[in-house]
Amino acid sequence: MKTYEEGRIQALRGIDLRVKKGEFLAVMGPSGCGKSTLLSLIGALEPPTSGKIIVEGTPLDEVKDLDRFRSLSVGFIFQAFFLLPILTATENIQITMFDTIASPLQRMRRAEELLRLVGLEDRMNQLPTKLSGGERQRVAIARSLANNPRIILADEPTGNLDSKTSESIIALLKRINQERGTTLLVVTHDANVASHAHRIVRLFDGKIVQD
Repeated sequence: MKTYEEGRIQALRGIDLRVKKGEFLAVMGPSGCGKSTLLSLIGALEPPTSGKIIVEGTPLDEVKDLDRFRSLSVGFIFQAFFLLPILTATENIQITMFDTIASPLQRMRRAEELLRLVGLEDRMNQLPTKLSGGERQRVAIARSLANNPRIILADEPTGNLDSKTSESIIALLKRINQERGTTLLVVTHDANVASHAHRIVRLFDGKIVQD
C-alpha cells in the first residue's frame, strides 16, 4: 500500500505483483491510477506505506544503501528524458557511473559503446538541445544501461514522441530485453506499445484489475 497526506490519498491498495526475471511487463491504466507510483516503489525512489518490495529475494527495506542499489541494479527511463542541458550525450551517460569503480577513460568508452548501441555514434558530442526528441530518448535509454542493470523501469518512454519514433524506441527496448535478458517494466497509455510486452497489467484506482 502507498498513501499520502496521512492516509487521505490512497495511491496503491492491495497490490500483489510478481514479475519474472527477464520479463517484459506493460502497466496500463488511466491517469492517476498509480502507475508511476508503482514504478517509484519498485525502483526504491520511495518506500511503501505498508507491505514489502522484494527484488531477487531481497526486501528493499533491508537494503542499507538504496542509492547504490538504484545506481547499480535499476535503470530509469522517463517521458521527460531528464538530460542535463549543459552536458553532451556522452557526458550525460557517464554521470550514472560515478558510483562505480570505473576510471574516467572506462566511463567514456562505456558511454560511447552505449551510444553506438542505440544508433547515435554520430551524435556523441551533441548537447541535448541539438538532439531530436527521439535522439534524446535514445540517450536516456543508453544512460539507463550504463551499469548493466538487472531491471529497467520506463515511465511513458514514448509519451513525447511521434508514432514512427515511438516504434523505433519500443523496438530498441524490446531488443535489449530479448538480447540481454533485462527485466523491463513499461508504464504506458499506448496500446501499441503494450502489445509488444509479454504481459499486460491494468491498474484502476490503485488496484490491479486485470493481469
